[in-house]
Amino acid sequence: MKDYLAAEIRNKISSPINFNLFSGNFDDVFDLIDKDLEISNLNEVFRRILQGKSQIRNLGVDLPLSFGDITSTTNRTMVVAMDPKRNNKIENLKISVGSVFNLHSEKGRSTGKNSYWEFISYLNQTGFVYVTDIYKLYYEYKNEDGSWCESNKDKDFTGEKVLLEDVKNPYHQNVAILKEEIDFIKPTRIVTLGKEARNAVLRIFDDIQIDKEEIQCLHEGVEYIFLPHISTTVTQSIVTIGQLYKGLGIITKNSSISEIGENLIANRNVVDILKF
Repeated sequence: MKDYLAAEIRNKISSPINFNLFSGNFDDVFDLIDKDLEISNLNEVFRRILQGKSQIRNLGVDLPLSFGDITSTTNRTMVVAMDPKRNNKIENLKISVGSVFNLHSEKGRSTGKNSYWEFISYLNQTGFVYVTDIYKLYYEYKNEDGSWCESNKDKDFTGEKVLLEDVKNPYHQNVAILKEEIDFIKPTRIVTLGKEARNAVLRIFDDIQIDKEEIQCLHEGVEYIFLPHISTTVTQSIVTIGQLYKGLGIITKNSSISEIGENLIANRNVVDILKF
């Protein structure tokens, strides 16, 4: 872990996470990685929302990581994902603690399931990179109809049902941590991954003016780039889209449309694109 989070960042970031997410009883929250916690270890606000659910499972927290020397470059990229999703479907009250995309571990960096490590490595070639989540906690809960729902769809958690003056809620706790991260890192570029991360950032910085179709803007000296997810689940659809364009080009006898399809198929892998 020490190789993937600079000491000065670790010392600075640990405190706001400790008090805004956890109970404030830890000297260094990054010592918790790869351990399990109790709900009682959470901040009162997060603890209360979990205790208000009839059934919960897949509880997780992912701590941020950094790559490169923050003092040696003026290029600082902050990558913002959505949340520490868990998939084990175990109905217990333990909270597994990891890192964003599990990149602190050799397994997480070598997995073929997604292109996140290749993406982060590429950004690291251009300067310092800091990786974090919008929502610091993930859980699944039983809805009134008996179906399982994810925390990022829970409006009480994401802030869509929160009054601005009510600061004792998970939304404001998540925002407080993210803003402290931004204040300390002072990124020159913020890259969001996925629609949910984009929407959350735009809700926090509600004075950013950008059209729904745009993926880039400059706001108060910071470049914002809004990307879709780059996991295999998303990128595997590129071949289908490419075939669609090729077919439509043939039907309409428009070679430029067919060429778009061929280019999409040829560049279907994020890893291959990043090698150029």
